[in-house]
Amino acid sequence: MENFRLYIPVKYYFGRGQISHLKQLCEPYESILLVYGGGSIKRNGVYDAVMNELKGKKVTECPGVEANPSVETVERGIALLKENHCALVIAAGGGSVMDAAKAICAGACWDGDVWDMVTHPKDIEKSLPLITIPTAAATGSELNSTSVISNHAQKKKNGFVSDALYPIAAIADPTYTFSVSARQTRAGAADTMSHIMEDYFKPGFDDPIADGIAEALLRTVIHALPIALKEPDNYDARADLLYASSIGIKTVTQYGKRGEWSCHGISHALTAYYGVNHGESLAIITPAWMEQVLCPDTEERFVRFGTNVFHLDHPTGQESIHALKQFFKENGLPQDLRALGVEDTSAFKTIAHELAETRDYTKTFYPLTEEDLLAILNRSEDDG
Repeated sequence: MENFRLYIPVKYYFGRGQISHLKQLCEPYESILLVYGGGSIKRNGVYDAVMNELKGKKVTECPGVEANPSVETVERGIALLKENHCALVIAAGGGSVMDAAKAICAGACWDGDVWDMVTHPKDIEKSLPLITIPTAAATGSELNSTSVISNHAQKKKNGFVSDALYPIAAIADPTYTFSVSARQTRAGAADTMSHIMEDYFKPGFDDPIADGIAEALLRTVIHALPIALKEPDNYDARADLLYASSIGIKTVTQYGKRGEWSCHGISHALTAYYGVNHGESLAIITPAWMEQVLCPDTEERFVRFGTNVFHLDHPTGQESIHALKQFFKENGLPQDLRALGVEDTSAFKTIAHELAETRDYTKTFYPLTEEDLLAILNRSEDDG
């Protein structure tokens, strides 16, 4: 097991009605910036619940955060925050909303260009306090110190990490996810599973605690997703998906592990170039990556994956990968990039080259060359 530092400084309130804690959490702050997306929180009752707890406070709204929050959206939020002297930010929405809010909080304390902050997170020294209220089970952004921001002009989508980005509190009520569409529920589950698998498939097979937790989380998502799709108001299924997404990224599944993630960078690049849904693209890329790296040196890990996650009896590595693909297929997730509208693959070579140049794929589960990255993209293009 590798050395690690355990640090998750977030008050996490989970369950029905936990919004009642918001008033006390906001007590020290008079002026608050409320960040949200396209308005779904006004249709599903979350907005009213939040505003009810903020009576007597000056609340400035920052709506309209897009699915892949842009640096321009972050700049708009910072301007609103400074103009209204907001001392606290509340993010009510999905992962994109929370990512944008983290960047706004850090950007308010950053002297310089916002994109420079995104690309130089080690220089971030402080951030305004943030409270997250997730309305979808997917990114786990409510509990971690990661934000992902897009620069559309440069065709870049960058994730950045800093201890300063940790929220001070998160309020995770599964009932707030009841109205999430079937498509987003599927995509969110795929994103959650990918986060867990990115840490599970890392160099070295020497962390039984992290691996055991990862396997339990994956089994939980596999059990809960079809129930939530069939019964959108099933509290237990939605609760399982939400909690799994919260703790399934860069927390207990990571500690004691080493190395870098394999698939997320590819997905971010595809989103930047083609605008594809992040979770859906991961459901396509992950099995393609698995097939690309399956070999005698990695077979053992995939056998364990199939045995402990899908309860297969003495599977081969390929059978384990097939089980994952079949699960995604049975739950309505797309099987290839063509299903996401990616017809022109001329950018694949550019994407593979940029990834190889800007990311260290020598520290992933199986070292990836530029040729490997291109092969994964080509495998993802057409399932037929």
